[in-house]
Amino acid sequence: MKSITIGSRVRVKIQDFDRYALGCAESLDGATGTVEREKNDGELLIAFDSPRPTWWTNQSPTVAFWLPPEDLEGAP
Repeated sequence: MKSITIGSRVRVKIQDFDRYALGCAESLDGATGTVEREKNDGELLIAFDSPRPTWWTNQSPTVAFWLPPEDLEGAP
């Protein structure tokens, strides 16, 4: 697999839904976007192509989210 770097196009492919808050993984799984930044711990900030559905009351639609590389795959 090609290395995921800043500027890469990715698709979210959650490996362990239990790692996320109830509804979060379901909302993010399958979303496509672009890697914007990387944290020191290796997590990547993904800016989504379109806002993701909310998973709790009064939440704004998510336009970006920090994800570990193992929950990402290259996207066309």
